[in-house]
Amino acid sequence: MEPRRLTVSTSRSIIVRAAGFIPRARRKVISRGRRNSGFQTVCGFLLSVIVAASWTPAAPGADESPHPPTIHLSTGIFPAEVADEQAYTMWLADRAQQLMEAAGTAEESKQRIKLRLAAINWVLASQCEPPMSRRLQHIGTPHDRELVKELTRQGLKELEVVRAELERFTAPLEHDQDAADGFESSIELLASFAEALHACVTQASEPDAGTIYRKAALKLSVYLEDDRRQVAAAARLWQGVLYGKAERIDRSLRLLPLPSEPTGHHALRYDFFARLLRCRHLARRQAFAAAWSLLLTLEERSQEWFVTLRSRSEAGRATALARLELCTGWSNHREGPSRQATKAWCDELTAQMRDTYLPPDGEHSVTRLAAAAPTIMEIPDLDAAADTSTGQVPDTSTEPQPTPEVGAKPEDQSAPQEGSQNGDAAEQAPQPTDEPPQ
Repeated sequence: MEPRRLTVSTSRSIIVRAAGFIPRARRKVISRGRRNSGFQTVCGFLLSVIVAASWTPAAPGADESPHPPTIHLSTGIFPAEVADEQAYTMWLADRAQQLMEAAGTAEESKQRIKLRLAAINWVLASQCEPPMSRRLQHIGTPHDRELVKELTRQGLKELEVVRAELERFTAPLEHDQDAADGFESSIELLASFAEALHACVTQASEPDAGTIYRKAALKLSVYLEDDRRQVAAAARLWQGVLYGKAERIDRSLRLLPLPSEPTGHHALRYDFFARLLRCRHLARRQAFAAAWSLLLTLEERSQEWFVTLRSRSEAGRATALARLELCTGWSNHREGPSRQATKAWCDELTAQMRDTYLPPDGEHSVTRLAAAAPTIMEIPDLDAAADTSTGQVPDTSTEPQPTPEVGAKPEDQSAPQEGSQNGDAAEQAPQPTDEPPQ
């Protein structure tokens, strides 16, 4: 039976505010004789394009949903006052707007730069996260692509505003050179990830798409060995996505880690999705048995990496979605007398996985990124300024601790942090075969 298509029921106001650039109560924020930059110009575009696309049935793209509409992202990342994904979208948008308003009203140049960089980091890390988490798992909605494009486009424009402000900051002979160097480094990193996220949602049919993929991937190379684990892991994930879009699967596979390799708390979500991407790439190369075996290994290891019962279940469900897609490709691939046996095996496994992971009588959540781009700036609480001179944050985890499911047994307090692993010995990857595992 053909699965139902995932549709978008988000209201017009929520989708428009998803960009985070619409002032509450239509306030006009004027600072130093100028409006609060081009962030507020995005609303008309989103209203005319994204909302229209959201209500129009269309064939799913490679990253859009072929799965039943009950599948949704985890709610474990939500703050206490947020109940669902729509409310979370509004909360993210309000926070972005508050940060931009604070940057526009700051008196000192250094503080304006810090707050504006924090706002841009918030947009790229937090507001881009829901659509990018969906697209990584092929449960994207029609409006996700244009939303990410507009968010990253406006983020890059705001970075140009920050560059101009930085030039004014460094103009006097006596200025804080350490702070200026930190700002410049942050600008370059945020610009690289903004371009990477923009390229990740660029369709292959668009002009110069291949060049866009390669240039964006190349800019991430400098961060692959970054001392900040989350920065290096994020660069590896999105570079793997971009090489895959550029049809350079071999290069992406050399980059992405094996599911059996150890990970850490600071980079857990990026590492999980990088391993999931590796399995998908193997399936694209028709190494179905290897991809299947690695997905089973990834599901097993995720039970060690994730702490709560809820997060373990969501990670397992994410790997199950990938296995469902793999079964579809595998059953249609074989030719000759073994095709019927392979198809029968895949159909049986598909039915079992749907009964186990996606029973028809409820909604089901899957794991999500903690942030689309790494959080390198201190995001202030808006009641107090950042304490550090550059507003940069140390390499602490952006990994949220998901709230355990209601009624679940408390976890052992001696359990390791998410991402720790019992035993560091890496398993050997299984050799590809054309036969389904027994």
